[in-house]
Amino acid sequence: SMIEEAGAEEGFAKQAMDFQEWLSSIPGVDEATALASVIEYVESGRYDVVVFDTAPTGHTLKLLQLPQVLDTGIRKLQEWQSGLNAYWDMLKASGGVRANASGDWKTALKNRLELYKGGISRVAQMMHDNVRTGFVTVCIAEYLSVCESQRLLQDLKQQSVRPLFVVCNQLIKGVPEQNAWKALEAQLADEDPDVVACLRRSVEFASARAGIQNKYLTMLKGMEEVQSLGVVEMPLLASEVTGPDAILDFSSRFLPAGYRTGPPAELERSMAFEALYKSEAQTARESTGGFALEDRVIVHGLAKTPVYNDKEAVVTSFVDWESAGRIKVKLLEEIDGKTKVLALQPKNLRRLGQDGAEGQEKCVVM
Repeated sequence: SMIEEAGAEEGFAKQAMDFQEWLSSIPGVDEATALASVIEYVESGRYDVVVFDTAPTGHTLKLLQLPQVLDTGIRKLQEWQSGLNAYWDMLKASGGVRANASGDWKTALKNRLELYKGGISRVAQMMHDNVRTGFVTVCIAEYLSVCESQRLLQDLKQQSVRPLFVVCNQLIKGVPEQNAWKALEAQLADEDPDVVACLRRSVEFASARAGIQNKYLTMLKGMEEVQSLGVVEMPLLASEVTGPDAILDFSSRFLPAGYRTGPPAELERSMAFEALYKSEAQTARESTGGFALEDRVIVHGLAKTPVYNDKEAVVTSFVDWESAGRIKVKLLEEIDGKTKVLALQPKNLRRLGQDGAEGQEKCVVM
């Protein structure tokens, strides 16, 4: 890990490693990570509709609660980080770390947390976007599934996520009525008795299952949470729905008969990227010239005080931002035996690992 590479002892890294294990065990975290990548497709402008197939109901509910859970966990880790910082400084003072070890892990850990929390924040924004995002609930006509769907719809309402409609899948359709089967059985009187018996058992089984499904389908349609949405009834098929052709055929079952007269046409339109969802950190950076507290930066482009150029620094304050458009940074290297704090404009700072346009600006030494 970053901390272990920095030369810390085993106990020094334990709390951060414990957090990593806790994070990976949270129900819904895998779905949130996947959804964060889906945002790129949404914002690319290449697609009219992006479909994300969520996990089973329990994990989906956890996914809705994940931003709050992560926020609590990250605050806890930040408290741990304060203790780790103190321990690190103590180790440095006592020579308990390698000579070439760097304190960069502090910034790296902070940036990693900010990046991860930002991704989850964008997922939360996307899920609560009632203009672009809608949730389709899929169930089967059985008691447990119907009750889970009701609970899910209640949670969606509580979390202000827009439901679109409910799909009831794998319904047995076209089972012959009792009188129709008796008439058919009479016509099969001269056929192999074993074959007729097999047919009878199949029809009885299908009829019984259809009766059970009708019971719970009626229960589903009568729920208050479902009545305003509507239920799309999808049949049980004899084959799997895999591959483009099968998916296209299956999709036609969602549409009225004759609605689709031919294969779908490729849309001709321009594609434009649009950043729809921004993390809190991104929003905060935009309001302060693209920088955040504790960012590691490189000073550059100072014409009158070139001695500070190419020096590494850390952002310490934005107190002069609104009045003077300046950011306070503390140089990590002492100049003439003194620690220097500078007030610079954003164009004279470059975040580590990022490119920035160089410029010239007077430096104010604090």
